[in-house]
Amino acid sequence: MVKKAVKKPAGWLYVPLRALSTLVCKVIFRLRVTGADAIPGEGPLLVLSSHQGMIDFLVLLAAFPRRRIHFVATERQFRNPKLHWAYKRLGLIPKIQFRTDPRCTMGILRVLRAGGTVGIFPAGQTSMCGVPTGIDPVIAHLIKRTGVSVCTVSLRGCFFTFPRFAKWFTRGKTEANVELTFSPDRLDALSEDEIYRALCARLDFDEFAWQAASGARFPGKKRAEGYDKVLFRCPVCGEKGTLRAQGNGIRCLSCGAAGTVEEDMRITSEGSKPLPSTLKDWFLQQERALTCALRDPAFRLTARVRCQLFEPDSFTWRDAGEGILSLSRDTLRYDGTFAGEPAALALSNRNLTGCTGAPGEFIELYYEGQGLLRYRPADQKDGWILSAIKTGQEALHRMWKDAAFPQGCS
Repeated sequence: MVKKAVKKPAGWLYVPLRALSTLVCKVIFRLRVTGADAIPGEGPLLVLSSHQGMIDFLVLLAAFPRRRIHFVATERQFRNPKLHWAYKRLGLIPKIQFRTDPRCTMGILRVLRAGGTVGIFPAGQTSMCGVPTGIDPVIAHLIKRTGVSVCTVSLRGCFFTFPRFAKWFTRGKTEANVELTFSPDRLDALSEDEIYRALCARLDFDEFAWQAASGARFPGKKRAEGYDKVLFRCPVCGEKGTLRAQGNGIRCLSCGAAGTVEEDMRITSEGSKPLPSTLKDWFLQQERALTCALRDPAFRLTARVRCQLFEPDSFTWRDAGEGILSLSRDTLRYDGTFAGEPAALALSNRNLTGCTGAPGEFIELYYEGQGLLRYRPADQKDGWILSAIKTGQEALHRMWKDAAFPQGCS
């Protein structure tokens, strides 16, 4: 069998896109790149980057001016028929999110064996609150298997400029530090566990700590917009689904607690009801409260949802049924109708590393035999429950992996 040649990303499309990305990053996001001299001039290269926000792809384009990178991207990006054509010519490698994908692995290896450059965001998803979501240890096996030079990129500021829950960007400061972390010789001498630990240390970040140290400011009029998509619990009254964010402000409709997100991304509370000082503190506080609830074997979190099936031939979503999406300690389960028939679909939290989706809007799950299903809240005001389910499911997976169900709460 004749092996199919690996084509570089099309220069007529990639080079102008890189030039435009560089201009946008430097003018709007004040990008500063350091360590670029560490990038090998030729030969196969694996580029691994931390993943903060929606401009990370643009920053990496700007940070590697002499390389054409084959980016690994979630297959969700390929579902737009207008962009699918461009992504193929840019050399993007599709990856089914939160699942082992042999086709993606083979695509990566083909590019590297041809002397190309592959870019991966090992976290698999952007940050929810300005700190990492975690990295699957399987990436260490891939690194060891490739045996090529590995550059890591530590990003800063990208979460504040365009987080996953925002509809638009905020002007500000960003940084990208490039490092040649693993040479082929060093990889030979390291175990997979040592590779994984070094990678996690290198790609760790805390956007709020970086802001405090750098003094970066983020002027704008919509800094808080989208906060109510990831924050579902009021820290003052404990009510859920009562938060509303608009412009630079966020307020609880139940108790009236309110605050303003300032240019340093700290929250200034209004009145006598203090809110957490940052989005990170708030998110982690609600995550801890949810984790405490998970210690109860009878724990259940449910949402009434509409079910949609993805049709790959037409790149469309088709209504397929409705029912209840429920999270328990063991499973994430759908009970309802599918294609006009009763259905009960369940995925184990031990094996499901995370949930694809948009905070507060939908969750996507893949099932062998059924395909890719999207769950939307039957009532949009219950979108917060899907955010809570995603947060809880990923916490449960970590607990199963570490065999560390909490025995109590403080």
